[in-house]
Amino acid sequence: MGAAFAGWSGNIWLNRALPIKPAHLLPVIAMWIPTIQFFLFGWSNTFTAHYGPLVTELLTLFPLVAISAATVATMLEDADLSFLPQFFAEAGPGIASWLILKLFENLTDGVIQAFIGQAFFTTRIGLELLLGAAYALFAPSNLIVVSLPA
Repeated sequence: MGAAFAGWSGNIWLNRALPIKPAHLLPVIAMWIPTIQFFLFGWSNTFTAHYGPLVTELLTLFPLVAISAATVATMLEDADLSFLPQFFAEAGPGIASWLILKLFENLTDGVIQAFIGQAFFTTRIGLELLLGAAYALFAPSNLIVVSLPA
């Protein structure tokens, strides 16, 4: 949730700071996550069980979730919500995004647990690569070539 908040609140800064659209980075980051996690595994003894998961998540999933949230926030800024009261129009996109996340989280909870690990695409690496492919379909970019070595 911290990454989602950071991305949502920092979307304007990200759009100004990055030389390309943040949405074009999403497939690249998602495709590189398994490779980065593989190399971080070699540092497991150094990071120990206390800091290893924290470092791994900060270097892999945090950027993906933050840039995803920033992209959604940027897209929702262009939405025409003038028909709603002012207080709801300002907070509505954030609340609606969170509600949709929680809805799908609850709907898929038992389904994912029932099928996880039965085939390659239901493993951690397979799901991360599928996520990268989905990002590449929805936010096509020439930068996807950078993720080929991963």
